Amino acid sequence: MKLPWSFTLGVLPLSLCLVFSGVADAASESKKSKDQIYKIRWIAAHNPTNQPIVEMTQKAADNMSRRSAGRLKVTLVPYDNSTIDRHNRAINEVLNGTAEIAQIDTGNLNRFSSKIDVLNMPFLLNTHDRVRQVIHGKIADSLKASVLAGSDSKLQVVEFTYSGGFRVMYGSKAIKSSKDIVGAKTTISGPKPVQDFYEMMGAKFVRGRFSRGDSVALHRDTKIDFEDSELNRLFVLTQDYPEHLKHIKFVSETNHLFYLTALLANRKFLDSLPKDLRIIFESEVSALAESERLFSIEQAQSSKEYLIRNGVKWVTMSEGDRSVFEAKGRELWGKYETEIGALIKEIDALKPVTPSPPVKASVNVPRKSARHVERHNEH
Repeated sequence: MKLPWSFTLGVLPLSLCLVFSGVADAASESKKSKDQIYKIRWIAAHNPTNQPIVEMTQKAADNMSRRSAGRLKVTLVPYDNSTIDRHNRAINEVLNGTAEIAQIDTGNLNRFSSKIDVLNMPFLLNTHDRVRQVIHGKIADSLKASVLAGSDSKLQVVEFTYSGGFRVMYGSKAIKSSKDIVGAKTTISGPKPVQDFYEMMGAKFVRGRFSRGDSVALHRDTKIDFEDSELNRLFVLTQDYPEHLKHIKFVSETNHLFYLTALLANRKFLDSLPKDLRIIFESEVSALAESERLFSIEQAQSSKEYLIRNGVKWVTMSEGDRSVFEAKGRELWGKYETEIGALIKEIDALKPVTPSPPVKASVNVPRKSARHVERHNEH
């Protein structure tokens, strides 16, 4: 029997209703996501008083807001010089979701993956070219995946970057050879491979949990003879504490270790972003990392010039002493054979490549402060 048209209309609406309901829900959800504001707390734990870097980070935050029409709202929180264990504290904030992103010392991520220790093997990351291959290629992807897995999928390394490049040894004692390290007082500056290296060299550790301000006091009070850290950190500390220059007599430049940092995000937050906002967020973080690398190399050179002008003596090892020093570093590689031996070999086998043109960053490097910021009363 043929059903009347009016009756047919009475049968169909249930299924149609479900379809229309789904469409309405999707439209509502889409409108909600377009209206929703995503708040981002961004922790600057690495070199938090390096003003040009802070300005660059703030510019990245401003770009996120502008490009998202205000849907991404970023608050930048630089830790001050009194913050103890600032890198792990920042990591914990991202891990727990009280911060959405932080820039931290990459070595501190070894608590989630032993693979990270490969980035702190002495003399392994021995050129800027090699570092770029490692932090941009499949090795970087493997390291990022290992941190994600080790953190129960809570932490996502968005980008690796660095602060000028190589670490130096600085203080009141000139380190001209491996013998000068034997019995010399220092702090544990860096993750386990760095500590292991200086233990092998015979350094005497002054143990404790020290802030950046405490580090300055250790040199002032002659409680340590030298410290291993990046050159730009030393420069910034002389700006924050002008008296620090009185206690730093020597910088030993050995190119033994690279100083890498990571821009680390909360994975749950990343996954909560609509696709368009995630693209904006990740592209601005990548642009910042590229700009920071380029700027920090320039700053390292100007930092060196500034320190020399202010009486700090530059020390380099003789070829023979450097060979002994490097042999000690390579000896350390063997102690990590079980955990990361294959990764060490893979990096050590990397060949130089023709550099790609740098990615055009949307972050503007502050021009006036790109050289360095010196206190007027020092001249």
